[in-house]
Amino acid sequence: MARQHLLADAAGDIAPALERESEVLQRWLRRCNAGRDDWFASAFLLTDHVFDLGPKSYDGVITYESLVFPILGRLKSDELGEVRVYYPSTTLVAEHPAVLMWPDDEARARELDAARRWLQYLGREEVQRSAISYGLRPGQLDRPLGAFDLEKNPFLDMRRFGIELEPTLNEPPRPDGAVLLRLLELWRDATGRN
Repeated sequence: MARQHLLADAAGDIAPALERESEVLQRWLRRCNAGRDDWFASAFLLTDHVFDLGPKSYDGVITYESLVFPILGRLKSDELGEVRVYYPSTTLVAEHPAVLMWPDDEARARELDAARRWLQYLGREEVQRSAISYGLRPGQLDRPLGAFDLEKNPFLDMRRFGIELEPTLNEPPRPDGAVLLRLLELWRDATGRN
């Protein structure tokens, strides 16, 4: 959201725009959060709350794709009018379930070995296949989501709500840690949340 606001979908580095427009971004973040004094402890609770109250309280919610599946699964096709899932044209994609923060630290050899074995386990085909039933896109399978003969494939079941099997995801240049920290500080100061 911050990237789109600052750069209006233009290509480039967010860092200079963030420095130039930080106060404008902070005002915009306040407006985006206007009307809610009490926020939820998790993204799932916020997502679920949208479907409890509907459009009288929310125009929309930005959330993780996997969080909408259990909620959409409770809806009948005529409930809540036109509930749709939209994919932002520019978005960041988490392709890995974990990141090794200190890959070369010999003092953490046992922890690194355990983390590597865990990542290898998560990369196994049967584990990647099982992720689909939870609404998680597998990152290491060589077939499209629609090609899996699974008892439960929410990606197929929820297409009527706009779920895309293969959305076009354009990832912008990833900001470095200092830029992310500055964005979090601006958001925290604008919303009062951590």
